[in-house]
Amino acid sequence: MLWLAFKILFQERGRLVITLVGSVFSTVLTLMDVAIDIGMMRNATGVVRHTDADIFIILFVVIVLTCLVAAYVSVRKVKALDPAIVFRE
Repeated sequence: MLWLAFKILFQERGRLVITLVGSVFSTVLTLMDVAIDIGMMRNATGVVRHTDADIFIILFVVIVLTCLVAAYVSVRKVKALDPAIVFRE
């Protein structure tokens, strides 16, 4: 049975190569997206983590921008977006 599976698989080598290249490419893109997201989050929180202050005071503008970036990152993969859902009170 395994012999038949390999025979069918390697019968059309062009289609097999194209499928494998597409699968590897999509996997690499997915892993790169995850790595970029992790890097952005580490970079954004690095200042707070490595500050030797007892109290950390930031501007309200920074908080708003951080929330907007987080909302963009979390919903950027959605094709149709209703602004009332993202920016509801």
